[in-house]
Amino acid sequence: MDQHTSKRCPHFQIYSEPLDLDGPPAYLAIRRCLLTERMIRLLDTSDQGRHLAQKLVIHATNGRTFAFVGPDLEAVTQRACVFRRCDERCTPAYKHHLNHFGIVDPHEETVTCNDDEPEADNEDDDPDVAPCTSKK
Repeated sequence: MDQHTSKRCPHFQIYSEPLDLDGPPAYLAIRRCLLTERMIRLLDTSDQGRHLAQKLVIHATNGRTFAFVGPDLEAVTQRACVFRRCDERCTPAYKHHLNHFGIVDPHEETVTCNDDEPEADNEDDDPDVAPCTSKK
């Protein structure tokens, strides 16, 4: 299988949100895009950009916000979030949205679709989940 169509995007993460329900513990799996969350933090610095940023997130009960779409405004899913999408659609969209609002990412050179981590033997393995969210 082609690496561009099968390698998972390094910005994709799954976060488990505990649900406050009676009975045994229950969790909601939230698929999120770290690149969109980075873009949202930058858009929040502009009044006009904030309007777009508010439309790209869901609000969890713990006060955190998570981006549920990529910068290309398509849904974040395990199957869709691959290197090719990141490289051909999400990264250009990220730059376009910031440019539209006149916002500069001071660390834009670090925005990449390449994963510095070694590839897992099994392509179906989930990535390590490290909570990294923006707060409102």
